[in-house]
Amino acid sequence: PHAGTPDPLWSRGLGDVYKRQIGVNEDYLFPFDCHEELFGAFKSASKDVSIKKLPSLHGHDSFLVDHQNFGSSIKEFLES
Repeated sequence: PHAGTPDPLWSRGLGDVYKRQIGVNEDYLFPFDCHEELFGAFKSASKDVSIKKLPSLHGHDSFLVDHQNFGSSIKEFLES
């Protein structure tokens, strides 16, 4: 599916659970514009979602090593 036209089967079952997308500016495997497209699809499906772009030089695996950047964002999400 493309942003704005989510597949009904894809969006079904996501319920009213809040979702947060976190991406990094140096991710070459899943560039941030892919996050924005997915975010748009969630919004088009009326899902409660937020998106956050974090600076990190560690690319796709940033969340594994950049605890300072990702830890606070994940904690904020879990506490919301």
